Amino acid sequence: MNHQKIIERKIKYNGEVIEHPCFPLKVLDDELAILYHKITTSFEMPIGNSLLHIPKGSYTVAFYWHYKSYNVYVFRNSKHKVIGLYINIVKETEINTTAVTFKDLIIDIAIRPDGEYAVLDQDELTEPLNQFENGTVNVVLNQLIDSILDIKYFTIRESEKVLRQNRGV
Repeated sequence: MNHQKIIERKIKYNGEVIEHPCFPLKVLDDELAILYHKITTSFEMPIGNSLLHIPKGSYTVAFYWHYKSYNVYVFRNSKHKVIGLYINIVKETEINTTAVTFKDLIIDIAIRPDGEYAVLDQDELTEPLNQFENGTVNVVLNQLIDSILDIKYFTIRESEKVLRQNRGV
């Protein structure tokens, strides 16, 4: 794995900036980035009547595209087993060799390995979903839900491929 770090810079809807140091697995300026990030604090996301637990010591392989309205995080445990996915609806993704910057549009999707999913953070919206950001977030959300299994399979497969390519580098 490349030991040079790259910053994931998330600009929350309220303007707050959150940065995470990551390791680049693949970066194509202004097009695509795939980053590795070790989870240092456990957290949970509600899906249905239970919680998806992401433990400390697990990691994510995160996918960012300049031309897409979302990014995807594939979470794996310390034994490299997929434990969940997370899709973040975003805009204005910028990619270069030092940082991946994006504006978070609040709504997210958490997905279990079996495909069960939940839409998160609708309670944080300042207006109805169909009006938020002129309705574009709702359109993107519906497109993501319609293609959620394809996204899941693609990002899991690609994460395995890029991890194999970066072992021992």
